Amino acid sequence: MFTKYKGLKAFRDSFVLSLIASPITALLSMIISYLVVKRRFKAKSFIEAVSMLAMAVPGTVLGVGYIRGFSGGVFRTGFLQGLYGTGAILIIVFVVRSLPTGTRSGISALRQIDKSIEESAYDMGADSFKVFMTVTLPLIKDSFLSGLVTAFVRSITAISAIILLVTPAYLLITVQINEFAEKGAFSIACAFATILILITYGSVLLMNLVMKYFGTSRKIREE
Repeated sequence: MFTKYKGLKAFRDSFVLSLIASPITALLSMIISYLVVKRRFKAKSFIEAVSMLAMAVPGTVLGVGYIRGFSGGVFRTGFLQGLYGTGAILIIVFVVRSLPTGTRSGISALRQIDKSIEESAYDMGADSFKVFMTVTLPLIKDSFLSGLVTAFVRSITAISAIILLVTPAYLLITVQINEFAEKGAFSIACAFATILILITYGSVLLMNLVMKYFGTSRKIREE
């Protein structure tokens, strides 16, 4: 499977692209969540709605939209046309598809933090950045880690939009599974799928272990 059917390249490409996309997704999710919950400005509702938009759009429609949008450049001007057919556009799709889940998780975590905790830090002279790094972020690190792993799992198992954008330069696990299943090689497809299940399950187990021994809940139990 790893040699004859290019499984090694498929797993390597999927891992690399998903590992790049997941921290970007988690970071953007926390930033958007912080702006929506902790800041007041006119475009707040618009930003929240846009971050949730990918959840309402089917993956196939999103893939077609990216083809129409980037194959000839933005508005057929040639701008950003170089992204089409590269790994960068796959990473963008991974981020966009996983962003709503991470954003909702971050918003829920931030709304559970009492305002008096941050107000106390402000009263002691801390600026907004220091309050976020030393007070807010440690309290939502479990949510951040959960969003990180969720983004990785969603990215490495994505198929609907990716199958329309992937090129021979990149072999992804899900695309390979779909290809072998269409050819009737179900044993090979099942072998790929079994390893993919082990990868995703292992990622969730690793997240649970990290949250158990290094998360916020551990400190609460100790206190």
